[in-house]
Amino acid sequence: MTLQTLGVAICLVWLFACADGSRVVPAARDCVDEHPASSTELASASSVGVALEDCLADEGRACRTDDFIAPSAAVCIARADGLAEGLDGLRVYLYYSAEHGRLTWSVQNTSSRSARDGAGGAITMVDAETGAVLSHGGWKSTP
Repeated sequence: MTLQTLGVAICLVWLFACADGSRVVPAARDCVDEHPASSTELASASSVGVALEDCLADEGRACRTDDFIAPSAAVCIARADGLAEGLDGLRVYLYYSAEHGRLTWSVQNTSSRSARDGAGGAITMVDAETGAVLSHGGWKSTP
């Protein structure tokens, strides 16, 4: 079962909960250490410009990229949190979440695809600054 839009998300709070309802995956620190941020990797990530514009326009928190974790660290965190590789591996996009008021790494997979039903998959939203898992959701496209 997939959710229809990125805006619909379910926040799961486990033992490692943060004050804002997000959750730190136990392996997050290891992922950040194993995948240090680099300006080259951040610059090559798709959707960075649009996400930053959206963040600034909404007066969101943490709109500076200087302190971001690497996109590859976000993928590592999402994997550790249980996001499956899907049909085509994982993709990562910088995304401004109005719900959370901050920039996030949206790590996505494709779990289904057909000519009749379209495609769909799962999403794990990872805080671009702290590495905390903010929410889970899904996406669906129609043919």
